[in-house]
Amino acid sequence: MLEGLGIDECAIARKEPGVLRDLTLVCALCSTKFRCNREIEAGTAALHYQDYCANSYTIDALRKESSRAEVAEFIRGPACC
Repeated sequence: MLEGLGIDECAIARKEPGVLRDLTLVCALCSTKFRCNREIEAGTAALHYQDYCANSYTIDALRKESSRAEVAEFIRGPACC
C-alpha cells in the first residue's frame, strides 16, 4: 500500500522504525487484502484506501508530516529518482 501511495518505506524504516513495524503488523492482520491488492493494481488505492485500510490514519499522518522538512523524503515527488 505504501508504494502504491508513493510513500518511501525505506525512509520510514530509517526515521521511524516503530511506525513501520506497526504498519506491517496491521497489514498482516488485514481482512481486506483482496480489495487492497485490487486497488493497488488498478492504480486507485490513493483514491479509496481511507474507505477500507486499517492503516489509513497512520498513512494520513505520514502524508501530512511530509510537508515538514525532516520527513519530506517519505513521499516521493515527481522530480524524485
